[in-house]
Amino acid sequence: MDYSIEQGLSFRKIKEEDFVFLFLLWHDLDLIKYTYHQYQKDLEAAQQKVLKVLNRYAQLGIGAGPFLFFKDETFIGYAGMELKSETLKEFEIWYIIPRNEHGKGYATSIAKILTTMAFNTLMAQRVLADVVAINIPSMRVLEKTGLHQVGRLSNQFSKNDLVLDLLIYGLSRAQWLEMQKP
Repeated sequence: MDYSIEQGLSFRKIKEEDFVFLFLLWHDLDLIKYTYHQYQKDLEAAQQKVLKVLNRYAQLGIGAGPFLFFKDETFIGYAGMELKSETLKEFEIWYIIPRNEHGKGYATSIAKILTTMAFNTLMAQRVLADVVAINIPSMRVLEKTGLHQVGRLSNQFSKNDLVLDLLIYGLSRAQWLEMQKP
């Protein structure tokens, strides 16, 4: 099912054949260096990764996505959310935007869509996101979405001999409802 949103944006759940879109992201070492996404050397590896992602989300049973986002049929992002605590109804949002689409507001739009979906559809009590402490553009996206820093985990992110602090951002249902008032 495809979902249309304002300003020509649309999104849908990923399908097996979407590995070509995701290969463009996962093959860009500079883009994925501050994410948990792993480098994919070729299209076949990306296709296998997509199958693993689809199976993982099917096993989770709750969460949303993962999704591909488009602007007037141009691929602009890959995003989703995962249930972090069933008891607390906490969901973690995540997103990755191709470099040629940076600076256009798409990450903020996508983060807002996911946050709204978490609170309205999944009845989340809190939305979380984590970001590597030096990824300032992503911190700004989360802040524009209404999330604020709620924690810092020292030396928590490790990838390719790089060890960095991980910042935790959050927004409670009460805070989100307050933001919705005119």
